[in-house]
Amino acid sequence: MRRVMLAMMLAGCGTSGPEKMNGFVERDALVRPADAVPLGACQLRRGRLILEIERTLVREYPHTKRDYLDEKKQPLLLLWVSYPAGGPGAVALTPLPAPEEYRAGSLVRWFEGKRLLDQPVRLLQGRRLDLRLAENNRTFEPEWRKIAGQVGHGVTSAAGEAGVSLPPQGVLDMALEQLNRLDRDDLILRWSIQVDEVIQALGEPSRRQALRYRLQTTRDAPGTPAQPSAEVDVLFFWEPEPGCEWPAP
Repeated sequence: MRRVMLAMMLAGCGTSGPEKMNGFVERDALVRPADAVPLGACQLRRGRLILEIERTLVREYPHTKRDYLDEKKQPLLLLWVSYPAGGPGAVALTPLPAPEEYRAGSLVRWFEGKRLLDQPVRLLQGRRLDLRLAENNRTFEPEWRKIAGQVGHGVTSAAGEAGVSLPPQGVLDMALEQLNRLDRDDLILRWSIQVDEVIQALGEPSRRQALRYRLQTTRDAPGTPAQPSAEVDVLFFWEPEPGCEWPAP
């Protein structure tokens, strides 16, 4: 009998006795009349902001020993999108490890043309981008994949607009701890920029402009004066959202 009563309660068919309410009463929770405000759909859906890797060169890795200069390495790119003024934290986290086949002084061609960000610009305004290039020390990739899956990706996936919803605080704490470990032990290059600064420099999406940022470390590679330890060229450009394509030039 107790099992039957429990099943009825779970199905919403319990007894009609008084219930304890923890929320607001319905008359207080009801929404005041709201007028619909017409919007130009394509004024709102201005376009998608793309961050693409054009070129990556690493002349020096943190864990290379003098006797093993030809040791093969696995570079890692990681993009962290966050609220600079604090708040709950990340909007998106995109790790991108290359195959373990690169040596110091080699272009990391596997990164070329890869996108680290592909989101509607309306979801990115007011955010900050932090790009890191690091040596993936053979232990980080599974952890990054796990964390990124819970935080959200900056690149669109089949699930829809990935990276829009915010993850639990515990997951963000774990991601920040992992970033601190990466910065302490394996960091090669780090660059930060406000998304609004990129948007202003790009201008209106219909202008079809692109921006290139050539990123170079302040550290010089040993034995190569005035040659940075690492260089990353990144591109920003617009792509139209479906149904809001721009007219032909």
